[in-house]
Amino acid sequence: MKALIHKEFILNSKKNLLIFMAIFFVGCVLSDSFQIPIICPVVLTVWYPLIMNEKENFKKSGMLLNSLPIEAEKIVLAKYVYTILMGTLFFISFILPNYLLPEFKAYSPNEVLIAFTYSIGSISFSYFAYYVIGKFFYQICSLMSFYFFFFLAKSEGTLNEPLFAPFTNFSNQFSFQELLMPLSVYIILSLSLSYILAARSYSKKDF
Repeated sequence: MKALIHKEFILNSKKNLLIFMAIFFVGCVLSDSFQIPIICPVVLTVWYPLIMNEKENFKKSGMLLNSLPIEAEKIVLAKYVYTILMGTLFFISFILPNYLLPEFKAYSPNEVLIAFTYSIGSISFSYFAYYVIGKFFYQICSLMSFYFFFFLAKSEGTLNEPLFAPFTNFSNQFSFQELLMPLSVYIILSLSLSYILAARSYSKKDF
């Protein structure tokens, strides 16, 4: 599986760098109170599966990979692991400056946890659609996930509040310990169920 993850990294390295630099630049420009918006890694992670697989010929790549002595479950797992690793890297890269630079305002653990949970849930939803429903519907689902986030982000906020304000207001109602357990369970269940259904569907496809 390491070879599959390495393949994804090589194929997407240039694209990753360009996208990351563009989003990071936009985040710095839009920074409020010397704070890189946490919306940036969320948007990047939500969009990432769609960007990574946009030009992939699903049937052709399936034929090539399944002609090798690799289990179908590992092919699917490599996509999940690689995307989650990149999503985690995005979050660390965007959020860390807010903690390290004294003139920047750090995010609370609750805000980071909720943002990361939404991103992981979006990855689960996207890859379930990609492997089970099909690439076209997967693209539709990815766009829906993206716009649904913006709908939630502004649904309870005012025009003068940051985009992430409703999530911040919600997270401040609970302690980090109160959020950690249910959101961790959600992450584990959503990823596990998505992966099981995606791997089973992929292994049954006739390429």
